[in-house]
Amino acid sequence: MNVLRRSLDAERVNAQQQETAPPQATDFPTLTPRELECLRWTMEGKTAWELGRILGISEHTVIRHLTKATHTLGSVSKHQAVLKALRLKLIW
Repeated sequence: MNVLRRSLDAERVNAQQQETAPPQATDFPTLTPRELECLRWTMEGKTAWELGRILGISEHTVIRHLTKATHTLGSVSKHQAVLKALRLKLIW
């Protein structure tokens, strides 16, 4: 009985440590500089067309960057991706 109790206690402590452990660098999604730039401009309210003009790339390319960033962050919209990037301190 004591062996079982010690085993359960050890598992509980291990689970608590994992829950409170700070995130590792590998836990954060990796976005390209262009994806981050597109998210920053989106945060400022710019459309894909406006971003294309600002960055000197096509609107289609901007949409591709935003779509990839959105997918990488596990978001369903570019606005949610901006919020997640802010929360993760990937953009400011």
